[in-house]
Order: sequence, then structure tokens, then C-alpha cells
Amino acid sequence: DDSGKKTDDEAVKGAEPAKSSAEASPSPSASKAGAERPKIELPADLKYNFEWPKTGDKKKDAVMADAEQRIKAVDLAISHQDPEDPAYRFYS
Repeated sequence: DDSGKKTDDEAVKGAEPAKSSAEASPSPSASKAGAERPKIELPADLKYNFEWPKTGDKKKDAVMADAEQRIKAVDLAISHQDPEDPAYRFYS
């Protein structure tokens, strides 16, 4: 038979049907929203002036605050010459 259909005996091992979304792996339970953020202590001569206004939306303002911290964390890792700096790793 050349119909292209495989019988159960001819099925390819490991080619089982995909799991439904209900059976899929759960998403990570902990998010960074609840995580303890690392303290970033920069050299005294390094100053920032972030001028974006608060939006009044807690989630958006939290994202903007994390963006500020990420910028600082990158500079902290550079000043320490440490690509494994905990603050840099947290925000990257």
C-alpha cells in the first residue's frame, strides 16, 4: 500500500502527538516582581538623570524603575570589571 499512512507497528518512536496546552509544563512560579532586588552601589563620580515621568500605573512605573536599575547594573559590572556581578545578572 502506497497511501503514505503508517500503521501502529510502523509509527516513528518519539514522534508522539504534541501535548495539549492543558498538559504543557507550568510557567515558572516565581517572578522577578516578587524577587528581592540587589542593592546597586555605584562609584560616587557616576551620576544619572532619568527624566521620564511617572505614569501613575504601578506596573508601568515598576518597569521603568527596573529599566533604570538595569542601566545602573550594567555600569556597575563595567566599573567592577565583573560580567558575573549579581546585580548585572539579576537585571540581564
